[in-house]
Amino acid sequence: MNLDQADTNLLGSLRTGYARRGDHASAIQVGIKLLEGAVASVGVVSKSKQHADVVIAFVGVLKSAGDLAHVRTRPCARSMARDLAAGLGAIPKWFQDYIKNAPKALQPDALMALAGLRHDEWSALVADLAIAAQQAATPPATRLAQRGSAVELDVAGRLSRLADADAERVESQSSMPEYDRSENGLKLLRVEATGFRGSSTTVGLDLSRKGKPIDLLLWGDNGVGKSTIVDAIEFALQGRIDRSADFNSSLRSSPRNLQKPEAVARVTLDDGSVVERSLRKNEARRDVATSDPVRPGFRLAPVVIRRADILRFLDTEALSRGTVFFDYFPEPDGSIAMRPDELLNLDREEMFALRVTRDDLGRQLAEMYPDCLEDLTTAQGVDRLVETLLEEAPVDDVDDPLDSIPPDARALIGEQRQVQQRLKELKGRLERGVENLNPRANSRQLSRTMPAFHGISEDVTASFLEITGADHVRAIRVMVGKSGPVSLDVVVDFTNGTHALPQQVFSEGYRDLIALLFFLAVTKKAGQLGQAKVLVLDDALQSVDSGVRLGVMDHILTTFSDWQLIITGHDRAWLGQVSALYRARGRTYQEQVIRRWTFDDGLHLGGSAWTVADSVREALTRGDARVVAGTTGLLLEQICHELSWRLGVRIERKQDDRYTLGDLWPGLNKALAGTALADQAKKINLRVSIRNLLGAHYNEWADSISWRDIEELAESALAVYTATNCQTCNDWVKRRGPALACLCGSTRVGSR
Repeated sequence: MNLDQADTNLLGSLRTGYARRGDHASAIQVGIKLLEGAVASVGVVSKSKQHADVVIAFVGVLKSAGDLAHVRTRPCARSMARDLAAGLGAIPKWFQDYIKNAPKALQPDALMALAGLRHDEWSALVADLAIAAQQAATPPATRLAQRGSAVELDVAGRLSRLADADAERVESQSSMPEYDRSENGLKLLRVEATGFRGSSTTVGLDLSRKGKPIDLLLWGDNGVGKSTIVDAIEFALQGRIDRSADFNSSLRSSPRNLQKPEAVARVTLDDGSVVERSLRKNEARRDVATSDPVRPGFRLAPVVIRRADILRFLDTEALSRGTVFFDYFPEPDGSIAMRPDELLNLDREEMFALRVTRDDLGRQLAEMYPDCLEDLTTAQGVDRLVETLLEEAPVDDVDDPLDSIPPDARALIGEQRQVQQRLKELKGRLERGVENLNPRANSRQLSRTMPAFHGISEDVTASFLEITGADHVRAIRVMVGKSGPVSLDVVVDFTNGTHALPQQVFSEGYRDLIALLFFLAVTKKAGQLGQAKVLVLDDALQSVDSGVRLGVMDHILTTFSDWQLIITGHDRAWLGQVSALYRARGRTYQEQVIRRWTFDDGLHLGGSAWTVADSVREALTRGDARVVAGTTGLLLEQICHELSWRLGVRIERKQDDRYTLGDLWPGLNKALAGTALADQAKKINLRVSIRNLLGAHYNEWADSISWRDIEELAESALAVYTATNCQTCNDWVKRRGPALACLCGSTRVGSR
């Protein structure tokens, strides 16, 4: 039978009555029924205390019965009590005393006489009670878990369902603050840097054409100084570099050129204002930036997206990935936000410098007092040194006993104590550093970041599908604060109904693409809220798969059509592709190539990318006949390559479409015969063999070729190049009606 509390109380009263009348046999029988009821009741309700009370009350009955029972059955009562104790936790002291010397074995005849049970019946009841005791102490939900099957840990699927649930909620948990939008339309006209990064001199870069801001393609080999320009822009506008205000890290490049006492970055904006910020050493010999406030148009988001940002996003675990964006969307009070990990990094870097300083000060004190055996890097050691110095010094003729310590020692001791106190403070902050990920500590930042991410999933999905054409992907879901208080989870939903995390199914290039699209979408959101529409992409596309890279760039040019873009890179073939996209989009830009870097002079800017035509002109200036012939041949090949398909020149197909100048030039010469370039084409046609005779192969007798013929070939080729390649839009002419014209129309070739 199942017993509730009322039944238990009733049987307890009956048991007590039987015991008072000395009818212990009846009391024991009632008690056994009570035990059986307690076993059965565990399936209904779990109350470990009630279960234990029943067992202990029955032991009380056994003890009373045993005390009055025949000497033959008395040990049996204690053995029965001992058996019951095995299924309980803590038992009263009288219970412990009663079973202390209980026999280990039960006598079957004594058990039958005392309780009316066979040995096997008693053993079964004791076993059931032990199981029931364990069940009674286990919450029902835990017992259900023990009965259930293994939990399915399909993280991606569960996160996707959470995203579906989020879609049913209101648009955001809290609204975004109102930011100052007065500088939303600002653009950059010029950037200058002096004593900055790799440039000890002043380097300047024009970002305008005819007084209007334009895009910039800044190219150069790794290590020639692109970061000098990019970092100067970020430092001037936002007072940080690589999203960090730590300018003294031993693990980063120094922002200040080590040959100069001061680094200055200056940006001219298209409203006529100039933003300038400098970096110089303070009294502690640490680089400190001037405290000029950040302009309203540059407070919301970092102006630079770097390859390092993409790696930081991917390498940060999902539970704290949301903090990667904590330097976006600050309080609208004029301050600029910082990530929690960046605050901790600043403390770590300061601790590193302080430890080195502490050890050096300890060394100086040890040299000053070589007989001192104390560790003078510790607070206790310094205190004992001061005590010793005060004990040994005459103090009668000084007002303050500390003045009796030599001035040099006083200065060192004072500095050491300052360092030790600051180290103690920083150590405490770093030990509490985990609190930076606490939702309460970052609640205000979370309240701004989470609504800013609303709609990001749709943007990233649409961009990803447009660029990749991955028709097996249904959606890329982004969730904030689901798997943790500051988490940011990304899940891929497939058209077949399955789900996965990006790192489970995508190549590194695709994962980089998702990260880049995410940064772009959040930056776009900042622009909608008031951020100035200026964005620097510092080598950010080089890691994206080459198969989709061009699509990413085209997407950026379309999505950020009203933004000023500054794009850096080092791959010259990639520069050619980007330039072609700009021309196709009719978007105004300029190229700047950093030719080289030297320790003394820093960056050497070379204007636009060095073309084959530039090589021809340089060779003409030097009068180098062989080089002129060779580079002119390359220039003619380029002209033929670009114009043959634009002008519809007929050629005889070759295997793998590998064509030489001899294959392409005759058809192009015929196409130009009816244009204003006919005379130049004729001059080239008469002298084109010079390219092979002098510029492509060694022929001793070719040195006798007239310089005038070589020069005529080069100048005619340059004339055709200049007339057919637009310097405004960087496009080549093609047939547009009766004339040949470029994309922007400023370069035209009329008929003869």
